[in-house]
Order: sequence, then C-alpha cells, then structure tokens
Amino acid sequence: MAVNSKYSLNVIQWNVQSLHPNLTGFDLLLNQVLNENLGSDHLIVELKLDIMRNSSHVKKHRNFKKAEWTTYKNIIEQKLADFHLSLDTQNTYDDYINIINSAAEVAIPDSVIPDNPLRSEKFKPKPYWTPHLSRSIAQRKMALAKFRRNTTPENLRDLQENIRSCQPAIRNGRFKSWQRFGDSLDEVATTNEMWMRMKWFKGY
Repeated sequence: MAVNSKYSLNVIQWNVQSLHPNLTGFDLLLNQVLNENLGSDHLIVELKLDIMRNSSHVKKHRNFKKAEWTTYKNIIEQKLADFHLSLDTQNTYDDYINIINSAAEVAIPDSVIPDNPLRSEKFKPKPYWTPHLSRSIAQRKMALAKFRRNTTPENLRDLQENIRSCQPAIRNGRFKSWQRFGDSLDEVATTNEMWMRMKWFKGY
C-alpha cells in the first residue's frame, strides 16, 4: 500500500468483514509508517479511521446454516473462469469482492435481526444463570483467548482447568433448574398454566 493513499475495503456480508489484510471494512487513510519495529521485521503502520455508525434499525446477517455451498462454489468458479487481472490492483480486488458478494447474494440467505433498543430490557436469562456462572464462563473465555495468543503448555493447563471447573457448574445449574421445574408441576395446575409452562420449556 502507498502511504497517504485512501482505500475502501468492501464487505462480503452485511456485517463488516475482510479477507486480507486483517482490517475491518472502513475507509482508511494511511497516515504514516513508523520507523519503530519493536524488535520485529515488520514496520508499524499508523492508521486514521473514519467511522460512520449505521443508523438503520434492522441488521442483516448471512445465515450460513442455510447456505447452499455447492451453488456458492459453482458461481464463483464460473465467474473466475472469465476473470481477468487488471493492472490496477485496487480494481482487481474490487472485482474479486464483487464476485464473492454476488455469489453470496444467490447462495447464502439473510437472517434479519431487528435492532430493538428495548430488546435488552425484555431479555430474561435462564433460571439457572448466576453471577458465579457468568464469572466462570468469562474466565474460560479469557483462558481460551490467552491460549490462542500463546500456545504454551502452561496456558493449555490453565484452559483445561477453567473448562473442568466451568462445565460442572453449568450442568449443576441446569440440573437444579430442571428439578425446580418438575417440583412446580402438580395436579392443581390449570390447562392454560400448563400450556404457558410448556411454551417456556420449548425455549429452555
């Protein structure tokens, strides 16, 4: 990339993504290349980001579970067969991303998630969810992230210990919640009450 040049990285799906380099899809203005390398063979590139928040109340995401991957692959292969490299690297990159996007439009359906500001207020956690369980899961995620950054035997042991302590806590919470649910059922419950309980049980 040239210094002080503006680039736009397109997106593959409605959420901002990038292929390579590992940058999000915002308009970037390369400010300067620093001489400090911090002991590495790479130089530091200082970037200035111009970020605009999307004010839309509807967020679209690719539903990869329902994707037709064979169709997706065939479309890309068919279009790449007639793909010609341009002398302009940016135009070649844009054309390639357009091929990926057009294949995704056909083969990968969208799932619409409304951006409702009241959604967090309506959210109800599982009956067995506790602050202790949240802390245990957070520690497991932190141990996993640490192990991915530095795959040492010590970090692996920490991750395994967090997994061993987290899984029994989740199972124990679910077991006690299921016991309370079973104990709450009796012969005096009305039909409507039972239907409401079963409706809740469906999302359990």
